[in-house]
Formats: sequence, structure tokens, C-alpha cells
Amino acid sequence: MKTIYTDIIHHLRKECPWIQTLDLNTGQLEGGGSLRQPPVAYPAVLLDIRIDSASDLSPHRQYCEATISVTYRTDKVSRTASHYDESRQSEGLHPYEEVADLYRALQGFRTEHFDPLSRVRQAPVSSPPGTFGYITTFRTAFVDDTARA
Repeated sequence: MKTIYTDIIHHLRKECPWIQTLDLNTGQLEGGGSLRQPPVAYPAVLLDIRIDSASDLSPHRQYCEATISVTYRTDKVSRTASHYDESRQSEGLHPYEEVADLYRALQGFRTEHFDPLSRVRQAPVSSPPGTFGYITTFRTAFVDDTARA
């Protein structure tokens, strides 16, 4: 999984240079309450890689189906209500453009280490006031031969 993470990180650095924090999700955005600033610079993108199922190909190789969750958070938020002028609404909707950039960069992305990524879910996530969060989940598959040490 380290290889998948590294491949995705390098790809996103190239395709989405606006990202300030790009990291493995270790809970950086959770807890601390409203008085504690998360230890990230915004916009932040955090990755979770999960193996959802695995089947043996041999005693030391497995075919794995995995999901990769891409959590986006920014503090560049503005009002989007219909009574605001168009430029203010456009500014407020800018985070959706960055979510779309992430989707464009990752949909279909593949390397010799894993099959093409395919989006399976996308939704807003609960975020503290003054921030905007979104999560996009991709599915992929790969052969894991890590056990062949």
C-alpha cells in the first residue's frame, strides 16, 4: 500500500499544485474542538487506503480490491446564497472547482502497481464553521506480493 500511496501523492503534486497539505490521513482534521487549529495548511488533501477484500493467488500473493478515500478541506469559504451577487457566489463555489480538479486528476489514473481508479462515491463531510470538506472515494485493485519477503 505504500507504493500506491506514493504513486498517488506524486501524481497529485503534479496535477494539483494548489494543495498545501497532502498526506496520509492520520486524523489530522479530527478532534481538538473549535479552538484548536488542525495541524494542516489549507487546502488540505488526506488519503485513506483500505483493502476491502483479498483472495489468494498463491501462498504469498493476493489479489486485493481496495478503496482510496480522498478527503479535501479548505478554509476558503464564502457565501453562496442566491441574494449575493454572482462574483461572490462564484467565489463561494470555488471549493467545488478544487474537488473537480481532484476527481479529474484521479479518475482513470493507474500505474504498473494498481488498476485504474474509478470513483464510487462523493459527498460533503462535516466540517467546523469556516471550513468546507468533501470526500471522494475511488475503487481499484492490485496484486499484493508483500508476503514474499
